[in-house]
Amino acid sequence: EAAPRSTIALNERLAGMSVLVVDAEAVGVTLLRYLERAGMVARLVTDLRSAELAVRAENPQLVLVDVGLPGAWSLVEELVASRVRVVAPSVRDEDVERALETGVTAFLVRPLERRLVLATLERCLE
Repeated sequence: EAAPRSTIALNERLAGMSVLVVDAEAVGVTLLRYLERAGMVARLVTDLRSAELAVRAENPQLVLVDVGLPGAWSLVEELVASRVRVVAPSVRDEDVERALETGVTAFLVRPLERRLVLATLERCLE
C-alpha cells in the first residue's frame, strides 16, 4: 500500500536528519524503525554512558531520551544546557511537567504513534 502524500512530504523533510534514541526498552527499537523508515539517520543506545559518548562523537541534531531510565534527567539537563534539542517520550504525567520545566524541545506521550512522532520531530527542527 502506498504512503499518503502527506507522509511522503513529511519523510522528505526529515530525510538525513541525525537522531540519537536513548531507550533500554523494546519501544526504542520500534522508534528507531519509525525514524529509519522516514529516511533519518538514527542510532539507538540503551544506557546513559553510551548516550553521552554518542552525543560527543556524533553531534546529533536531536536526542530522544527515555526519561524513565535511572539518571536520565541529569543527561537531559546537560543536553539542554549544551543547547542540544531533546525530545522526552514518557508515560507519566509528572514526566511531562518536569520536561517542560527542564526546557526540553518537545515531549511525546506513550504509546507512540508514528505520524505524531515524525510531525513532532519536524517541528523541533523549525
